[in-house]
Amino acid sequence: MPSRKKAGKDISALSGSFTKLSLEQKQEVKDDEDEDSERTIVGVCKCGSCRFEFPRAVACVDDSLAMVNCHCEACRRSHAAAFASYVVAPTSSLQNLKGHDAVRVRSDTCCSMEGAVLRAFCGKCFASMATFQKVGSSVRISAGSLEEGTFPSFKEVKFEEYCEESGAPYLGFIPSKPKQKALRASAGHEKVTGGCACGACQFSLKKLPEEFQHCYCNACRRLSGAA
Repeated sequence: MPSRKKAGKDISALSGSFTKLSLEQKQEVKDDEDEDSERTIVGVCKCGSCRFEFPRAVACVDDSLAMVNCHCEACRRSHAAAFASYVVAPTSSLQNLKGHDAVRVRSDTCCSMEGAVLRAFCGKCFASMATFQKVGSSVRISAGSLEEGTFPSFKEVKFEEYCEESGAPYLGFIPSKPKQKALRASAGHEKVTGGCACGACQFSLKKLPEEFQHCYCNACRRLSGAA
């Protein structure tokens, strides 16, 4: 049977080992947190001429990626999508990596951003990259431009919906106005028109399609900037 003196030494040694292990584990957690805070998310246009990045931390709330879906007509036309999806970040956090001289901007509006905005896109492939307020400190980065490989793991992605009342009438979850209800009821029967964001290009269809398809490939997402 071990002596009381030896048992005391064993307990002290075990306690010391446990304390050392705890300190090492705490340091590992701190190192992981420091590394996580320094990670960046990278955005790129369809042709690869323009690349930028921003810290992951500025777009997160409680370990969740904060995103915005805007259903206003200007955003839908600008992205040629049923709605536009963005990651919001401080303008000062963006760092250009490549193709600064290839970036072009045009003036536009956005209902949820309350007024005049600038839409940034690649001047070579015309992929949508970001939307800025003309007066403000934040930028909405087009979700389709973001590289999946640069996304760290998130507990969840939180979407905040804007301008749902202006949403596309063919989306069933959008509250319908009388005009939208009539348009949805006319699917497959009446002629519909469409056009680009600035209105220079317009087209018409003999009838509203009875089926809509959404492509999730990298090329389509990068070009439109939609998620």
